[in-house]
Amino acid sequence: MKDVDYSLPRRKILKNKLEVTDVFVNGQTFTNYPLKIFLLPSSQDGISFSYKVGFAAPKKKYRHAFQRNRVKRLLREAFRLEQNLISHHFGIHLVVLAISSGELSLDKVRASMRELLEQIGQSEF
Repeated sequence: MKDVDYSLPRRKILKNKLEVTDVFVNGQTFTNYPLKIFLLPSSQDGISFSYKVGFAAPKKKYRHAFQRNRVKRLLREAFRLEQNLISHHFGIHLVVLAISSGELSLDKVRASMRELLEQIGQSEF
């Protein structure tokens, strides 16, 4: 049986502000309430990573920092558990955005994440 890697190391986290802005401005979007994923193929030569992912919770919908932090924690956990659906893609940048202003549960976020990552896994970009 093949072992599935559920880790999400720091090298796979998208932190560069210019890259995140580029994904928001030029990326394709995939939406499944309560999530929206922005996707952009990387423009770097000699791509040595499969993907980099960032997580966002808008201040307009989650006014308090503790709410935004909890939502981002849920997004990270859902992505970590479902990342094997896009592990065969190389050189993509993703930003996962919570678009719901209501209370989120891990089950709801994980189901939405699974559907979105399956769409991305099947798409050609």
